[in-house]
Amino acid sequence: ALASYLDRMLVMAKGKPVVLGEVGEDSLRGGEEHQAALLDWTLPLALDKGVAGTCVFAWTDEWVVDRKSIDDWRFGLVDRERR
Repeated sequence: ALASYLDRMLVMAKGKPVVLGEVGEDSLRGGEEHQAALLDWTLPLALDKGVAGTCVFAWTDEWVVDRKSIDDWRFGLVDRERR
């Protein structure tokens, strides 16, 4: 499905660069191994298709909105303990 989506986006871009943004998945629900496996195939696929680049969730999981800690997700490649 991602390969077809990227093909379509590249056609629609009419020769302009396409950047795949926000690659990653919630590791709280899927697990760190699943998140790593997802990156193992999505990044090479995107580059093989010819995208200009990708953006991977790489920040820490420490996240605050309106001074409230958000604890029900984990997207970062660095956890709250900075590992």
